[in-house]
Amino acid sequence: ARTAGGISGTVQPYAPPAALITAGGSGRYRTNYDGYSNQFKGLELTLNKRMSNKWGGRVAFSLNDWTEHFDGTPVGPNGNPTKTDTSPLLDGGPVSVLSGGSGKASFYSSFKWQIYINGIVQLPASFDLSTQIFGRQGGTFPVSISTGIGSDGTGRLLVGGVEDQRYDNLWNLDFRLARNSKIGKITLTPSIELFNALNNDVVLSKARALSTASTFNRIEEVISPRIVRVGVKLSF
Repeated sequence: ARTAGGISGTVQPYAPPAALITAGGSGRYRTNYDGYSNQFKGLELTLNKRMSNKWGGRVAFSLNDWTEHFDGTPVGPNGNPTKTDTSPLLDGGPVSVLSGGSGKASFYSSFKWQIYINGIVQLPASFDLSTQIFGRQGGTFPVSISTGIGSDGTGRLLVGGVEDQRYDNLWNLDFRLARNSKIGKITLTPSIELFNALNNDVVLSKARALSTASTFNRIEEVISPRIVRVGVKLSF
């Protein structure tokens, strides 16, 4: 059991019997993952408005549901019934996949809805005004406690369920104003762009290890703040 940041959690580790491990010469053998399956159901809707009458746009919306299923007692890929953040062992529950490589780990398999909208309007004096809106469901925040599970090493044991807590939904709004100017065979496109126009500060990642009380709930990544960029593109 651990307590940090006002959250308490208890986990149940399971370890392979040491005597049987020794009797087997600490060997392993691989088998099929009997009784396990996963299922993905999704819906995608896209609407396009080609540029005409001085405006155009696109809307893309998706619903996603990726779940895993077990026949009998749920166990992980190695046969261990210990629940971890990437193996929650819930029949009909979400598949939980952890990203890696950047050092800022996050779960990317659990966004059940996402929407993207962009549009452009041609203004007088050859100016183009465009915008884009992006939104998605907040990611999961599975709290874990790291502990040993015998010969299966150390695991990030799951406190509660993967979807018990989520980050706030993410919304982002950008704008761009540009004008094309022809000089012979050369086109100059000065532009001014505004990113994260609402200047929201949605948290994208926090430390999830309840076993490390000093860092638990520490913010590790937030969406980039409002940025204004002025530039010129030269085309020939």
